[in-house]
Amino acid sequence: MIVAVARERRTNDLEVDQIRWAFRLLLLGLGLITIEAATLAGREVF
Repeated sequence: MIVAVARERRTNDLEVDQIRWAFRLLLLGLGLITIEAATLAGREVF
């Protein structure tokens, strides 16, 4: 029983790490899109 709980906790920790990395990559992608949009908008104005 204790081994099963430890295994489940380890699996949950791995899933949380994967979710954190996915969120970081999502924010990075959104940041890049924002920069690209600002660059394109700047070209339109000038």
